[in-house]
Amino acid sequence: MTHKHIRRFQVNVDFLDDSDIIRIRHQYESLLTDKMRGKGYARVLDIDTAFSIEFTGETWKFLMTLHGVYVGKRKAEQCDGWSQGKLIPRSTRQHTLSR
Repeated sequence: MTHKHIRRFQVNVDFLDDSDIIRIRHQYESLLTDKMRGKGYARVLDIDTAFSIEFTGETWKFLMTLHGVYVGKRKAEQCDGWSQGKLIPRSTRQHTLSR
């Protein structure tokens, strides 16, 4: 396997109440992962999520960064991510049509 080019995906969010940080972080991490899959990127599981918070005096801001490698849309939908040069299959069973 050759080396893959790692691409950075970021989301920058403003919110008012700091009690929402945990909920918002989880939601945006899922949203960003789905956006990556839609573009054909698998999340690099060996690189942790980068997350920073800042208070501007009126609002809270956070910046989240995930990293991904291009594997194609079909493979991206079928895997949880990329680790040590290999695709990690999803642990949940995908829906199939039954007759």
